Amino acid sequence: MKKVNDMATVPVRDLPDAVHRELHLREATPAGSTEAEVRDNSETTVCPPQRLSLRTALAQVRDKAAARPARFG
Repeated sequence: MKKVNDMATVPVRDLPDAVHRELHLREATPAGSTEAEVRDNSETTVCPPQRLSLRTALAQVRDKAAARPARFG
């Protein structure tokens, strides 16, 4: 019986040279590999750890503004 892979594979074509070079530079960091870097960036971009609704974000801005005293003149 064939084992089913839980993870998808996505080939990336036409990656700009500058992006490819930067990924290889980051490969030298403790993060590990180009694949790990792309996976981490994709996950963070598509599924941010804490996604706020527009309503919540606006409420936070309003609350921060209300916490500061108004200065006139």
